[in-house]
Amino acid sequence: MDRKAKMKVLEKLIDAGFNDEKKVTNFELADIVTAKIDNKEIPIVIELREAAKNHKVISFLAGETEKKKTNVLGGKENGQRNQI
Repeated sequence: MDRKAKMKVLEKLIDAGFNDEKKVTNFELADIVTAKIDNKEIPIVIELREAAKNHKVISFLAGETEKKKTNVLGGKENGQRNQI
């Protein structure tokens, strides 16, 4: 997602009173209405919550968020080790 969209969402959150990392981390479903978040902006809010939780807000805004590894190999019965 582009930086402008992220900044727009961040401005909406700040205007709605979500002006620090703790408040952003505690953002709930009902707060979408309060902050006037559009459907297309929900993924940005979710990413921002994770970034605030992990102290990576600047990286998030710069577009350098880490992707979680989802590739998990089969169990030990196949002679393979699990990846994390």
